[in-house]
Amino acid sequence: MGQVVKNVYGEALFEAAEDLGVIDAIYDEFSSLVDVLKDEVKLKVLLETPRISTAEKIELIDKVFKGKYSDILVNFLKVITEKRRIPYIFDIYESFKKIYIAYNDIMVANVVSAQKLSDEQINNLVVKLEELSDKKVEIYNIVDESVIGGMRIEADGRIIDGTISSKLSVMKDSLKEIVLNTDRSI
Repeated sequence: MGQVVKNVYGEALFEAAEDLGVIDAIYDEFSSLVDVLKDEVKLKVLLETPRISTAEKIELIDKVFKGKYSDILVNFLKVITEKRRIPYIFDIYESFKKIYIAYNDIMVANVVSAQKLSDEQINNLVVKLEELSDKKVEIYNIVDESVIGGMRIEADGRIIDGTISSKLSVMKDSLKEIVLNTDRSI
């Protein structure tokens, strides 16, 4: 059921935003709203709990979000609250995001690095990847200390691996081959 729910609501919000000509604004707002709900877990739990009436939840939504987000997004939040779909809000966002990315022909690049990249590093990568791909680029930085240093870029089904761990692995394989070839000649 979750797959159907996220797709139906994600598509509905996207279509409403498209009809009103506010797709980019809703995407930015929805992203911000999801971040708030991830940070404020208690708020999401309050909106999900059956012990609080729908009317009280709607009142809470108005107090917390009205004026901070557009009416379309606040009303959407009220609808999914009334329909008891708040537990799926992160999935609904992911569905909306996929539609948004396809609609805008955006290339999503996962950049794996040992440390979080600075805003400047991310901006430089965006510029270079946009030049190479002729697409808008959205970067997600994934921190993985096991790469030791450098970075691995995964985008459009391609991988550019410039990590130190990858280079060490290649060196290790080369050394094994040299040792094996040396053993054979004896």
